[in-house]
Amino acid sequence: MLSPETWNNRPVASLTFDTDNCPDFAIEFVQDKLDGRSIPGTFFCTQRYPSLRHPHEAALHPFLRDFQQLDKTLDPLFELRSIIPEAVGNRCHQLTCNGLLYSGLGKAGLLYDSAWPMYLHPGIAPIPMHSGIHELPIFWVEQLLWDNQSLPLFLARLREPGLKIFLFHPVHVWHNSTTESRHRILSLPYADRYRPELVSQGDGVLTFFGRLLDLLQAENFACATCADIARAARAQAVNSGEKL
Repeated sequence: MLSPETWNNRPVASLTFDTDNCPDFAIEFVQDKLDGRSIPGTFFCTQRYPSLRHPHEAALHPFLRDFQQLDKTLDPLFELRSIIPEAVGNRCHQLTCNGLLYSGLGKAGLLYDSAWPMYLHPGIAPIPMHSGIHELPIFWVEQLLWDNQSLPLFLARLREPGLKIFLFHPVHVWHNSTTESRHRILSLPYADRYRPELVSQGDGVLTFFGRLLDLLQAENFACATCADIARAARAQAVNSGEKL
């Protein structure tokens, strides 16, 4: 049973994926890798993906565009919420977060946001916010893989207690993106990015992803969706009498 005592005393990993309008077959590709290790994933979705299945979580991944008309800023969030009504979490494109968003997430009935970069920080735990949601900070992102200097610190911090929320993108997992290849992939429109000729050989994001899954399974890491983490944090807040 996941509880705050879990991440206070051991590492708790959560594998998350920003879908960025990826095709459904990319969701299938990532899910198959996770299912092979019995590890759940959280997919921050720009649309509904028919292939997404239990035990994986569908969360929201809106792109907030209009910051001039504040009454319209959160429209993409509420529109996506109507498409994926079962979602309880959110991560905006470009890790956008602000007071207006946090208030909107609470009004939308969501439980958490996951957009604060606290890369390789020790002892990460859910942060209660003023609107009743919890912020689940990000421990690792693909950029750190392309920055080889971060690897020793990553290995040192990985096994320490705390939340280890990993941020992947299906486009980079599917292509096994490397430092060199990622720029060419991202220069293409979303609809044109998935090309077999752009798949990299050798060490890339897919290579790292596979090694990470093997390690999490071999060392019996506690692995959970962001929703399960947020529910455990909320239960603790309610039991302790903390106002939500």
